[in-house]
This record gives sequence, structure tokens and C-alpha cells, in this order.
Amino acid sequence: LKPCTGRPPRRPPCPCGLQHLGATDKNKAREMVPGDRSSDSDDSEDHQDESHPDSQVLRFLKSKRVWATVFWFVGVGMLKFHEDFGLLEASYFITQIVTTIGYGDICVQGSMMKVFVSVYILGMLVMVGFILNEVVNSALAKEADRMKTNMAHVEKLADHVHATVGQTLNDLSEEVKNDEEIVENQITRFSGRSASQQKLIFATCLFGIYIGGGTIFYSTMEACSCSYGATAVPNCTAETACEAGKVKTPLDAFYMSVVTLTTVGFGDYTPSTPAGRLFGIPWMVTGIVTAGGFVAGREEVLIMNDNLEGR
Repeated sequence: LKPCTGRPPRRPPCPCGLQHLGATDKNKAREMVPGDRSSDSDDSEDHQDESHPDSQVLRFLKSKRVWATVFWFVGVGMLKFHEDFGLLEASYFITQIVTTIGYGDICVQGSMMKVFVSVYILGMLVMVGFILNEVVNSALAKEADRMKTNMAHVEKLADHVHATVGQTLNDLSEEVKNDEEIVENQITRFSGRSASQQKLIFATCLFGIYIGGGTIFYSTMEACSCSYGATAVPNCTAETACEAGKVKTPLDAFYMSVVTLTTVGFGDYTPSTPAGRLFGIPWMVTGIVTAGGFVAGREEVLIMNDNLEGR
């Protein structure tokens, strides 16, 4: 054998001048190489697409609420400039269309505006339907997420119980197990009834607050009124308002509140002052929602009782 002579063979140089770095430092350095940033660049491009001003504008323009707001102001503008309505009266008139109350105390007169209002009513009802559908879907999605969270907690609890007392449960007799199932079914049935009853109580109280609020407001603020504008009472003054003007007793105001919030809208009693109409715009829009909640809550309780009686 020949003796080993010369220097030992040198290791091949590491790329990018990393031969003096440790394993961890080399990995960090390689992350800084431009060629290895493909995934990062893709993520940044997606983020830029989401935050791009054009995409935000398109998302904004696709919102049904935006178009409903634009639709609202188009109607107010047309009434203001073609029927000489004030801003408050135009908003009050549009509110009657949106809520389908239709008192009939303020009407349009021109032929062109009658055509416009006819088309506007159809369009607004479609728009309101879209918005209500969006609200309902959002509420259902939140409820589904809440149920998923509750189910996850229940599964964790069931696993814990099974691991802790599983052996004991296996030793129980069939009779005891049947009794447990009966008790659980009873608890489930009565807990469901309790939840429905609580929803009904809340909806009833909220609906009652709106009716009571309308009764107190209109019997106080519009006890005697000569009205104004298109609904002004002829030959009525502040001194003779209680004799020659429009009078609302507490009973009249209660009757008007119920007729309004149920969207019946007879029109024999209506808001007749600027303050009454200003108060009525949000009161009518939100009040009919509470009426719907009251009806839905009552229906849910009736269905629950029928199901329990049928078992």
C-alpha cells in the first residue's frame, strides 16, 4: 500500500456562500433567496387582490343595502321636485311604501308621478325582499355557527363522561338505561318548550313596548292638531285645534298604533304633525319587525305544543 500523501480532498463549496453557516442559519438564509419566495408572492398577490380599491368598490356596489338606500333617495328626490313635497313628507310617504302600511293621507297627483310611484312600489318591494332574505340568511348562519359550537362542547363533555364513568355505565341494567333515556327525552322536550316560551315572552314585551310607546307619544304630542301641508284642516287654529282639528285620545292612539304596526293602515288616524311624522318613520320601520317577531314566536310555541302533545 502506498502511503497517503497530499492534502485531504476538500468538500464541494455550499451554494450561495453558506459554507460557514450552521444548519439553522442556512435554512434561514435560503428563505431569503428570491427563487424560493413563490408561495409568499402568491399569498401577497391574493392579499393585494382582496385589499385592492377596485375590488372593494365592486363589493360595495353589489351590496343590496347600498342600492336600497339609493332607491330610497331617488324616491324622496322625485317626490320633492315633482310633487313639491318637503323632505320630511317625502320620507314619510316612502316609509309607508316600504312598510306597506299605506295610510292614504298623502298621495301623488300628477300622471307621471302615479306611473313612477307604481313602478317604484314594485321595485321597492323586491328590494326589501332581497334585504330581508339577506338578514334572515345571516341570522340562520349565526345560529348554525352557535349550534356547531354547542355541539362541539357537548361532544367534548360526552367524551369526558364516557372516559370517566364508561365502565360504570356498562354495568348498569337495561331498565336503568331506559329510565335515563326517558328522563333525557323529557328534559329535551321541556327545554325546547322553555326556549320557545322565552322567545315569545321577549317578542311580546318588545312589541308591547312599541305599541305603548306609540300610544304615549301620539296621545301626548298629537292630542289636538290642525296638521299641516296636504293634510291641514281648513279653518283650524291652535286655539280651536281641539274642537275643529284632529284629536287623538289615548284609546285612539292605541288603536292607531296597533293598526299601524300590523300594517293594516286604515288611514282614519295618522301622524299629523312634523314631530309625529319624524317619530313615525323609524317607529313604523322597526315596529313592524317586532310585530313579525311576535307572530313568529307565537307560531313557534303553538307548533312546539302540538309536537309535545303528539308524542
